[in-house]
Amino acid sequence: MNSEFRARSKDLFGNRYMLEICAQIAENPAKRVSLMSIRGDRDLSPSLYISPLSRLVRVGLLRDVGHEPHDHRTRWYEPAPAQLWAAADEIMRMSDGCADR
Repeated sequence: MNSEFRARSKDLFGNRYMLEICAQIAENPAKRVSLMSIRGDRDLSPSLYISPLSRLVRVGLLRDVGHEPHDHRTRWYEPAPAQLWAAADEIMRMSDGCADR
């Protein structure tokens, strides 16, 4: 993820990773996500994504559906229907286009 995109996320949401997380949720065809499934930059610690993920749960944009019976380490979330996901995806595509110029 480029620094311009993360700066835009910080300006919009007060967190450098929120926009990235929202775009990852928009791209996820399973409609159920975990911290590891939305972690876009594999070089970053997953802990950087916990705060924005928790904020999305607090405001009702994600619903915490807990753990699978066979996997108590992975917590799953379901996104609520919201225009935020499409907007984040659009901003991500706009930023990708800017990076190519």
